[in-house]
Amino acid sequence: MTRLDRTGLHQVFGSGSPADGGPAGRPVGRHHPGQIDGRTGRPEPGYRTTMTRPGRGSPHPDLEAALAPLTPAVVRDLSWFGGALPMRAHAYLTVPRLPDELITSVRCIVEVGDRVVVCEDETVHIVPGGRREPGESIRQTAVREVHEETGWQVEPDSLRRAGFLRMERLIPAPPDHPYPHPDVLQLIFLGRATRRAADRWTDTEGYVQHSRLADRAELTTLPIAAEQLVFLGLS
Repeated sequence: MTRLDRTGLHQVFGSGSPADGGPAGRPVGRHHPGQIDGRTGRPEPGYRTTMTRPGRGSPHPDLEAALAPLTPAVVRDLSWFGGALPMRAHAYLTVPRLPDELITSVRCIVEVGDRVVVCEDETVHIVPGGRREPGESIRQTAVREVHEETGWQVEPDSLRRAGFLRMERLIPAPPDHPYPHPDVLQLIFLGRATRRAADRWTDTEGYVQHSRLADRAELTTLPIAAEQLVFLGLS
């Protein structure tokens, strides 16, 4: 399992620092006031994204084209590395053709009966997953990563694409950084599972400290990000 998310994005984006563009935890770059509801994270009517900002890497042209007709279901500003890396998460409930080189991970929301698998590591989340290994299909990655992190065996035929997350860096990468674009993408699947390898499962690489089942009513009481809950219609 190779992870590239909160704790691994420095491999792509560089660690950054508040001095790179603004105070810790504050987004940097052009913002359209009033176009994102600060309470729900949902775009207001007329929301649009400005993908090119001064001092930042250029967006991938194929991603720019794919996003042009779309409106995200949720947009939320967040920060990683203690505020050193301000990011913006955009959740889309459709899957257009996306640049493969920007897809850094495949994630799966796992339903077991009428409950959902909840993972706990640095945060509480419902999207176990990680990077593709050589020769894997996207669906094979989803099945393998869920099993490694939670012990649940996703039924391959149950997998369906729910959408994708676009994680947008809001401060410039270091001038010599090899990654040219400010965005990475996470594909989101929904899948079902009925079998678990063990009642008490330990993540094979130690990322997920604990996983359990929760019903949808409980999910709304947990500190799970809106850009994840929206794929279950709960945001």
